[in-house]
Amino acid sequence: MRPVLIAVLALSMAAPQIAVADGGPRILVLDPKGTASWGGPIVAKAIRKKLEDSSGAPVSQKDYAKALKATKSKGTEPADIAKAGKEAGADYVLVLTITKKGWQFTANAVLINASSGEQQMDFKSGYFKPKVEGADRGERIARVTLEKIAALGGVASVSPPPPARDTPPPPPPPVAKNDPPTPPIARNDPPPPSKDRIEDPPPNNDRLEDPPPAAKPVASASPTPAYSPSSSASASSSGSSSARPNQITEPMDGGRAEKGQDILHAAVGGGAGVLHTYDLKLSDGRPSQLSYQTDPLSLMVADLEVLIPMIKTGVFAHVAFSPIRFVTKIGATETQPSGTLFDMNFGLKAHFALSGEGREAIELAPYAGLRLNILGVADHPSSLIHGSTSIAPFVGAELRLPFAGDFEAVVGADFAFVVGYSESPSQSRDGDLASGIQFGAGLGLRFWLTDAVGVAFDGRFDLRSLDLSGSSLRQQPPGEDLEDVSVGNRDLRFSLGVAFRI
Repeated sequence: MRPVLIAVLALSMAAPQIAVADGGPRILVLDPKGTASWGGPIVAKAIRKKLEDSSGAPVSQKDYAKALKATKSKGTEPADIAKAGKEAGADYVLVLTITKKGWQFTANAVLINASSGEQQMDFKSGYFKPKVEGADRGERIARVTLEKIAALGGVASVSPPPPARDTPPPPPPPVAKNDPPTPPIARNDPPPPSKDRIEDPPPNNDRLEDPPPAAKPVASASPTPAYSPSSSASASSSGSSSARPNQITEPMDGGRAEKGQDILHAAVGGGAGVLHTYDLKLSDGRPSQLSYQTDPLSLMVADLEVLIPMIKTGVFAHVAFSPIRFVTKIGATETQPSGTLFDMNFGLKAHFALSGEGREAIELAPYAGLRLNILGVADHPSSLIHGSTSIAPFVGAELRLPFAGDFEAVVGADFAFVVGYSESPSQSRDGDLASGIQFGAGLGLRFWLTDAVGVAFDGRFDLRSLDLSGSSLRQQPPGEDLEDVSVGNRDLRFSLGVAFRI
């Protein structure tokens, strides 16, 4: 009897200690809340795949939709979500919400116990590039979810077997009939075993006194989130429904000095100068025959702004260049010389958020700078058309309006005083600058295809008025006295191109 018992005990001690929850937990991952371009579908797909590989097939969204109808709940409150999740066969429900603040996206995963309706976990993981980083954040969320459920005691675990022991010593041989009788038992010796008593196995010095620790959840190879598993386990093991749910937030894998603050804006595009006029008026207000309007031709534009986040100020430059063709006729004389129109302005721009932050902010941006306009004209008979150069300091402001998704509009206006004006050829000018003003207004639309690249549409209208003093030195049309004339310009242009931001 004794050898058999010893063998049975030895085999039982060598077998693995198994503690498996019946069927394991079933997890329902709800479809993410938030705009699809923010990476929600990518994050959710990675979560479901990771959970399926580790915990079995999750509860489907279709089953949850049927359960909502069966329970007649809207699924907006945790209690309703838990009730419908339990009806669908889930032990836990994972609610995923994607938010965007500036250029930073955040995946917020909330774990709800389907039986009690208690919120067991509140985990946040941030990222900047949804298409690139979304799958990794989904795997992180799934891993933390499994670790949390394991800490709550809801994941099957297999304890490792105890260390191998030495083979127990063989039982003593039976006593032969002719052996000498057993010596008398001393007072302090233990009594001999009874036939009805089951002896304990012989002591073994290699036996572990403490039971082997329970197996820890297997950690993934991805970076460890910034939370304490021990505190999670202790908080959940207390069993108190009033305990505050764990709030876990991962540190970002990078960032800017200022939340959501860009450091560079740029755009390049092409379009057309829809309108450009030269209105020459005589001193009595009559228009001169020397006035003209150019044919609309091609346009090339470029914008650049470099921002300093700490002081929320940028240095900007804008350049527009267009080849043009003039058409003018005085009596029988008609001329169509070619030319170029060059517009450049540069200055400083401050940025003030009226509401919101970063790229989501409604922003007012006052600016100031210097504008340079150059009109070039090819040589032609009688110098009927003048080239010109003007310099004007200006002040203005822009209002930036972000809309839902990745669309934004920028509207602005500026005012300038013309402090320098000259005509070419100089020997046939219309007079000297007495005073001049210039008004401009612009509209910019941006549709961002990614975080850094988008489609840019820009339109601008400029109106300039100059008063000249003195007589004109060029050939004057019949019946006109070019004394103290005034010059007006109207310019309208549109462009379509590519915008960049970093």
